Amino acid sequence: MAHNLGFSIATPPGPHGLDEALALVFSRFDPEQAAEYEAIYRAALQEGTLRPEWVLEARHAGRLLGAAIYQLQPGRTALVWPPRLARKAPRRVAVSLMATMVECLKRNDIRLATSLLNRVDPEERQLLGISQFKHIAELIYLVGFRQDFPASPPQTELDFEAYSPQNHSRLASVVQATYEASLDCPALDKARDIEDVLTGYRGAGRFVPDHWAIVRHQQKDVGCVLLADHPQEDSCELVYMGITAPMRGRGWGRQVVRWAQWRTREAGRSRLVLAVDAANYPAVALYTSLGFSAWDRRQCYARLLGA
Repeated sequence: MAHNLGFSIATPPGPHGLDEALALVFSRFDPEQAAEYEAIYRAALQEGTLRPEWVLEARHAGRLLGAAIYQLQPGRTALVWPPRLARKAPRRVAVSLMATMVECLKRNDIRLATSLLNRVDPEERQLLGISQFKHIAELIYLVGFRQDFPASPPQTELDFEAYSPQNHSRLASVVQATYEASLDCPALDKARDIEDVLTGYRGAGRFVPDHWAIVRHQQKDVGCVLLADHPQEDSCELVYMGITAPMRGRGWGRQVVRWAQWRTREAGRSRLVLAVDAANYPAVALYTSLGFSAWDRRQCYARLLGA
């Protein structure tokens, strides 16, 4: 807790302050969405996927001036909700909250912090810049439905070798190889340790080894496809897919997505969801041609921390 700025920053907030802090952080959304996020994060507190100490608040004379949230995730990553200020609160409150949050991330050995925002006003953009968060991408969130999925394994010249501990090192190598000349958030994963990246992918949902595959052609590793299961949402998530640079342009990306759709159907899920960099025009066109439609967009800001 800091008291030397004319206001105090505390984490975690007091019991009643927690609800007030959540409400302020999610006031960036319209009332209906804000209520949904508050409910999600209250449930996360109950489940332990969000800890009270990851919620920061700034107060003066008992009045809440600002609040922020960070959420530690697998692979030494964290999701950050930047500070939101109460009406007439001084801007330096947001700067101090952000600086305190970054220090908390460093103490937790976080290597990558990301912020996924529905909209960013000029003041928030400036705050993110001061805090060394760079705009990485505009992400489009897509969803495809069961009626568009193959009912049987798609016809393909590719082989899909299920993940196992025995082929882990090969998977790591091929994932890294797919980042070469990639159009999908190229500034992020390439800069991180591959084991952190894979741990992050694995933590995206319920891990099913058969839903991760090394893509092969004529006994050579040419790509990968990684799905996560989300039973409560009746969906699978295409966490990552890629083809190595020398093997692109052969229509294999389409075949890999069709395999992912089939796998989702086989798992009994009704939806396949994913996020794609809006600047990756070929991927956006591919997904659209296979029946996916956009349901949300977010601005992705990120900061690499530590060594």
